[in-house]
Amino acid sequence: MCLFHNLAVKAVLDTKPDSGYDDEISSRYHFPSRYLSTLEQCVDDWIIFRRPRADGGDMAYFAVARITSIRPDENIESHFYANLGDFLRFDTPFPWRRNGRYAEAQLRQLAEQQDTYEVGPRLRGNSVRPLSQ
Repeated sequence: MCLFHNLAVKAVLDTKPDSGYDDEISSRYHFPSRYLSTLEQCVDDWIIFRRPRADGGDMAYFAVARITSIRPDENIESHFYANLGDFLRFDTPFPWRRNGRYAEAQLRQLAEQQDTYEVGPRLRGNSVRPLSQ
């Protein structure tokens, strides 16, 4: 997990405006079961939202929230909702990469392994990522 203004942030959640999921970012995050164990570990803790390039995103972190609970989606089997509280949108989004350095340690490691800083394509299908200390 990383420290952001004295908040211990446990995971990054990617979201985009035209997502096919039933998100209401200030109150709920809709996700498939493959992310359930990661998000269950974040209940009562903070997460940070990042907007990917898809659908015109700026590839920046733009808000934090606290996961208050997780509930099953009653309409779609194997999908869930993370209920959110204390949502706080940043005045100014901050980029996921600044001066050639990714904010997430896992992305820095990936870039080093690939000998490139273009890790975006490798993140497709990885919309929820735990953060290390």
